[in-house]
Amino acid sequence: MTRSGPRSSPLGASLPANDIHAISVSLPTWDNIVRYMAGDKAIHDKLESDYPRFYQHACVQTLNEAVLARLGFGVDDSKCLIFSSPDGARRCVQYFGEAVKGQPFWTRQAVFRLAVPTADENDKWARFWAVVFPASDASAEAATAFWGFMGDGISSRHAEFCFDRFLFMESFDAELEKSESRLRTHAPAASGNEAAPPAPWSSTQDGTAKESLRTMIAGLVTPSSGSESVHPEDVFLFSKGMCAMGEVARQLAPPYNSPASEAVIFGWPYGSTPKCVQASGYDRFTFLHRGAADELDALEASLASGERRIACLFCEIPSNPLCATPDLARVRALADRFGFVVVCDETIGTFVNVDPLPHVDVVVTSLTKMFSGACNVMGGSVVLNARSPHYARLRDALRQVHEDLVFPLDAATLLANSADFPARVHAANRNATAIASLLSRHPSVQQVNYPSLVASAPLYERYRRPGGGHGSLISFVFARPDSAVRFYDAVDLAKGPSFGTNFTLVLPYSQLAHAFELDWAESQGLAKHIIRISVGLEDEAVLVSKFEQALRQVEDFETPPRPSAATLDALCSLQQGIMKNKIEWGSAGAASSDFRSDVITRPSLRMLAAIVETTLGDDVFGEDRTTREFEAHVARIAGREDAMFVVTGTMANQLCLQALVTTRPSGIVFDADAHTLHYEAGGASLLSGGMAQPVAPSNGKYLRLQDLERHAVLPTDDVHRCPTGVVSMENTARGCVVPLDELRRIRDWARGHGIKTHLDGARLLEAVATGAGTLSDYCALVDLVSVDFSKNLGAPMGAMVVGDRRTIAAMRRTRKAIGGGMRQGGVLAAAAREALFENFGTGAEPERPMLRRVHALARRVAAEWTRRGGRLGRDVETNLVWLDLDAAGLEISPEILIDTAKRYGVALDGPRIVCHHQIDARAVQGLVRVFDELLGTDVGVNGIAYLEVLKGGGVAED
Repeated sequence: MTRSGPRSSPLGASLPANDIHAISVSLPTWDNIVRYMAGDKAIHDKLESDYPRFYQHACVQTLNEAVLARLGFGVDDSKCLIFSSPDGARRCVQYFGEAVKGQPFWTRQAVFRLAVPTADENDKWARFWAVVFPASDASAEAATAFWGFMGDGISSRHAEFCFDRFLFMESFDAELEKSESRLRTHAPAASGNEAAPPAPWSSTQDGTAKESLRTMIAGLVTPSSGSESVHPEDVFLFSKGMCAMGEVARQLAPPYNSPASEAVIFGWPYGSTPKCVQASGYDRFTFLHRGAADELDALEASLASGERRIACLFCEIPSNPLCATPDLARVRALADRFGFVVVCDETIGTFVNVDPLPHVDVVVTSLTKMFSGACNVMGGSVVLNARSPHYARLRDALRQVHEDLVFPLDAATLLANSADFPARVHAANRNATAIASLLSRHPSVQQVNYPSLVASAPLYERYRRPGGGHGSLISFVFARPDSAVRFYDAVDLAKGPSFGTNFTLVLPYSQLAHAFELDWAESQGLAKHIIRISVGLEDEAVLVSKFEQALRQVEDFETPPRPSAATLDALCSLQQGIMKNKIEWGSAGAASSDFRSDVITRPSLRMLAAIVETTLGDDVFGEDRTTREFEAHVARIAGREDAMFVVTGTMANQLCLQALVTTRPSGIVFDADAHTLHYEAGGASLLSGGMAQPVAPSNGKYLRLQDLERHAVLPTDDVHRCPTGVVSMENTARGCVVPLDELRRIRDWARGHGIKTHLDGARLLEAVATGAGTLSDYCALVDLVSVDFSKNLGAPMGAMVVGDRRTIAAMRRTRKAIGGGMRQGGVLAAAAREALFENFGTGAEPERPMLRRVHALARRVAAEWTRRGGRLGRDVETNLVWLDLDAAGLEISPEILIDTAKRYGVALDGPRIVCHHQIDARAVQGLVRVFDELLGTDVGVNGIAYLEVLKGGGVAED
């Protein structure tokens, strides 16, 4: 087992370095990948190597050019593909006919072999079949496709071997045997005394190497139960993994127009597999991309109806790149009941980690990957399950058509590379587990796909071998697509195609495997910006450090810039200079004595500075960088896929409700005192069309599950009543914090009944400041959340909706329809962003003490009321104080309270007192004098002490 220091390589460098038969290539930036897939000549000209099915290896290309020259075809108007068997050439021509149907095209098939037969291995291996075709776009596209997903092309070592003997080869037309034609040529060196160089191996050596490979694979794939050992004769070797897959698919395809001529792919597979299976002769092809139980339910129902039959089902354990594990036991039961064949690709899991054979009929493996590990040879294998009901048929079919096409030097390389295969698998398992754990904890990462972390983890455990691990392959998705680009460009590791290498290899998977179908792939659940990691054998600490460094660059990228010191200095001068009385920014003004609400706070000079320095792009067109970055930042700290900036909290709430009401009729359960119900101008009825279903919390604080169970209308309830479709909650509610556990229970109940949930988070940051949970904790428990930046944070306006990407995308259209589109939206977003950073912080938990200090002030205000004999309507948990004016012995109406407060220079609108960070000492003194007059006491108060609470002076509470 060899270890090497991980590092990124320059564009085009072969991976591994300095190996003529390397099968990967360095594509170190995201832009390199995009341009590579677009066929950019400037990129392709720099490639020293590439994945052999994606391009013509230099050795293959050299042989191609020699063939075209010998046959008299111009390299500018003709191209050719070279195969090691006539079957591959024949199927290539057949594919051409189907792919360019309706367009003029031609092909020629030439066979090359030694003109003078020899008794050694030269006779068998110094031969090949060339398919020549026009260099038109359509033909070139068809050739690239067939070469890529079928894998029948000649290997680089075989091409190198044949080129060294090319002068000793003759050619003839493959379709006309030895008849004279343009394709009939004589060997230039045949008339001399020189003989073709002998093969550097013997047939015995080749046979021994391949038998050793079959024996090793048979031993590894034998079920862990030891019930029956796999015999080496049931192992078939192929030159590539896709050749193995293609041969199996072709042998399982029933005759044309057969009722069972359908192949099913269950789960998201490697990108070439569906194309290979589709081109293998089936009338119908079904892609069950999620690999989910309900897809098996539907398949079972259709088969049980008798109206549908299938020939085979293909799956992977685990899948590439989503690392999902299929329910093989259930698939096996269906296969036995309905008579289809189950084919499982275990390449990612490896023989060492997983044990699929007891549940499937055929196991397919790409030996190119972890089995070899060295990234310098291709190979594949097929293993038949001798206990399968289809065993005899499959064995006879494969024996009849199987050709030994694994070039001897490739077989010898595979054998040498695989000597320490189990030890390498275990080492990669340990490293991958560490990297998956690191990624899963990072707030910028939205999803990590690893067999132990995805929803199908229990299934993987069922098929994991004793002592086996979870493999070396991980994929993950950042919450922000542009963060994926930043990460990929920054990570100092090998970057390029393939996986299962001894060195760690990173790839933006969809950008390469689905470059021309990105929208389709994303619609099926594969993110456009997903990144795949094949974790290698490097030192774990070094690998972790490499990933941490790249993630730090992502963090720096995602943190929006703050106003410059120069701008802040200039604005401070404005305040202190002659403009002091002409601008209101940075001064609390009337807010300093206003206890009516926390929305009346004034914006700070830093917020003005942020506006001065903001970008002025058009947000309707998605062109304002400040707005986009702020949305992405809030989505990240909220732990959700996406976010949308809006002008007000009311707009945020009503857009949420409109998006969640997806059926008619639909009821919306509200807290009976909810802001969304009473203070948003009937927006719910206007925009969503939902019927309000007010519910008074039984605990007097916030809605609980028992309230919903009692009052919500379920679809199975009385037909006269409107079914509940949405539950809208507040946090905080009446200043009280809704516990995470309660929200979790409500979420589970709602999901069980198909009910959507909305959280009015106008004061959600107040709840977070109490330590009850992080912003991401709360946002994970509901479908859509609104977060306000004006309440207590001081932004002039602005709120955010956070949720899933698809819903947010639809809400942007609704926002535009109701006039919420913003042109220079950065002017508002910059101030809101600064308000969040200045008064809460940049993360999911408070970094600034301001909100906690306001809570302390609220508790002190409550204490002044109660020490004078007053009673509270509720406990003080955050910044709201509720005076109980109905307490025994008090004859104080809200109007008396408000009028008394006015005389002392304090603004109130009833028994609810709202504290915020701009209340000053004079206002506190005035409020206490109000208490004294109303309660007939004169205890006195030190107003300066209250001001110290806000400044962090740490005044002790009574």
